[in-house]
Amino acid sequence: AERDEARGAGGPSVDRSGRYRDEGPERGAAVETLSQRLASDLRRQIKRLGTPSVLTVEWFEMVESLQHITNVALMEQKLPNKLGDDATLWEREDLTVRFMLEEGKLNVTLRAMVSHRNFLRRPRELEEKVLATAAYHKVDRAVVESRVQTCEKCAGQLLRCCYLAVESLQTTDMPLLTRYVASILANTRAEAFTGTNDRDKFQETQVLYYCCSVYARHLGSLDEDQVMGLARDEGLLARLAHVLDKFGGVIAPEALHAGLVALSGMCGTEYFSIHKKEMVLADDKYSTQASMQAIKEQRLGTYLGMDPADRQGVQALIDAVTTMERAASRPARPRIQSGRALAERIKMLSGG
Repeated sequence: AERDEARGAGGPSVDRSGRYRDEGPERGAAVETLSQRLASDLRRQIKRLGTPSVLTVEWFEMVESLQHITNVALMEQKLPNKLGDDATLWEREDLTVRFMLEEGKLNVTLRAMVSHRNFLRRPRELEEKVLATAAYHKVDRAVVESRVQTCEKCAGQLLRCCYLAVESLQTTDMPLLTRYVASILANTRAEAFTGTNDRDKFQETQVLYYCCSVYARHLGSLDEDQVMGLARDEGLLARLAHVLDKFGGVIAPEALHAGLVALSGMCGTEYFSIHKKEMVLADDKYSTQASMQAIKEQRLGTYLGMDPADRQGVQALIDAVTTMERAASRPARPRIQSGRALAERIKMLSGG
């Protein structure tokens, strides 16, 4: 269904031959032929994506394809967007993302990532399987562990590239994505942000970009009530605020900005204004209002000094915290008592 919907949403493919017209017909034809071969190879690699069991032969083969696909996707993201933000995925040159949708592999990759992270949460089983795999292939365990990290890094980056396109989010299994992101935020590890120069290999960083795409960049093109309702049910706003408050000092600046913009996007919705009491939690684990106030004090100082137009991405967050602070500073309204209760109280105080 995902594949059919993706193909149905497409328009005519982009004519790339125009780039080579000034280089002569022979060279232009040769380069176009090479481009077609590369595209064919890319599609073939994408078709190999699946959900094999971790550390099986099929899994190792899939990781090889995943690494190749992700490298292409990252290179495509660096290309200038000459058609503007209003261009559809099928008008741009994001072949990787387009092929992922056409071949129905977007949600497959998401499910593979969910399975991968669930496996990592079983350390004893992971340890045994890594040692057995290393012994079978006669390699050092570090080699096997490196492939496990490569899988998480590449799948995470590939999903991030895909979610930059609204067409991807419109065909994403949003309940699964929401549950997964909420799970990562709830189990965030400090080591994911410290002790490494390659923070992109951890999902703790990548989910901040996923949130930015869903709750800020493309929320206006999605079903807001459905998307925000799922976020409410999973306590996602509280979990995101908690992570940005607790780990904001060690999160990479670009990822921190993505997380702040995502949180602001959620705060700026009509859904949040209606369901604020259900989304701003105060329990044994989360104190959302305190987290958001700490974020404003410790993470938004740079934005507060900007022109309003430049801080538009986080303005809704600033406004939400300001409103909370004003509400907290107001004196409590006196409780209105009924006439009978008031008479009984007067009688008690007068000793009657």
